[in-house]
Amino acid sequence: MEYNTPSQKEALLNELKGNLFEYLVGQSLAFKKGILPQFYKNFGGQIKNQLVEYENWLRKNDPTLFSKLPQLADSLARELIPHLPDKPDNLLVIGKAGGHRHSLNEADLLVFKGKRPVPISVKLCKTKAFVNTKSGGVKSFLVKYFQTFYQAPLWQTQLNEALKLSFKNMGHELYELEGMDFRGEFDDRWDHSHLPGKVPAEMRPKILKFYSEVIGEIYEIFLEMYAISPEKLKACLYPIMGFGSKEMIQATCFHGIENGQKYHLKGIKIFTGSSLVHNLKDFKIEKIKKNLSSFEIKAGELTLQIRVKPMNIFTTPAVKINCSIKENV
Repeated sequence: MEYNTPSQKEALLNELKGNLFEYLVGQSLAFKKGILPQFYKNFGGQIKNQLVEYENWLRKNDPTLFSKLPQLADSLARELIPHLPDKPDNLLVIGKAGGHRHSLNEADLLVFKGKRPVPISVKLCKTKAFVNTKSGGVKSFLVKYFQTFYQAPLWQTQLNEALKLSFKNMGHELYELEGMDFRGEFDDRWDHSHLPGKVPAEMRPKILKFYSEVIGEIYEIFLEMYAISPEKLKACLYPIMGFGSKEMIQATCFHGIENGQKYHLKGIKIFTGSSLVHNLKDFKIEKIKKNLSSFEIKAGELTLQIRVKPMNIFTTPAVKINCSIKENV
């Protein structure tokens, strides 16, 4: 596991942190429910070696997180216990750490009691942060998650054309700053960074304009969906809020800085399908703000944020949509 830049190290840290957290929450739940032997049977060979490698890397690169992660996982497990069956038969980690596949893509853990498993999504987030619930490529987002609207393919085509035009306009504006012609792509004449935060300051508004135009197009489509059928739109919001199944339990552990030290427990929030149903009884698409790459939907005590961002670099038209939720304060 190698990295060349601080941002690559941070990305690797976040990935390993998430994988280990899934495993540790599952382990703690299995212990508390008396099924630890069954839990351990699912981890062997390559998966076990991979987890050991993750632990060794984390111990070396972030010893504070290494020591705090089991405590945070145990705290989340304690809060989950009341939501689970009394004597489960087994518990599987099906997220990245577990190596199992399941149709419930949001689930990280499955608790089995009889034939019907309880799916659990676990998150570890900084306090007061939005919690990511769904990400996907912009070029298929509408037809994938809003297909109950017969207009979805048309809207998707409309969005993709707007994306293509906005990307082309951004390219022309950025190349013009360098006294060059844009030929449809960022070619080898482009000698600046491909990361939006690393380009000269005068270029950044041009890049932001591109993303704000794309989110503006998505916002208008959301307004159109709401005008056609608020109930249809509401039904489509469940999956992008992390509830592809209303049986899902969404458990988030929030951490923050205390006395100068990171990774202190700041709170735990458990959301169930029924609590989301309650919050979505009355929802409102907030007015979009200028020069932003996101807009928000208020739903009871929750805010759903829809944001566009580059897949990896801004110099290709590959854009993803991030959906995330936060509790209103």
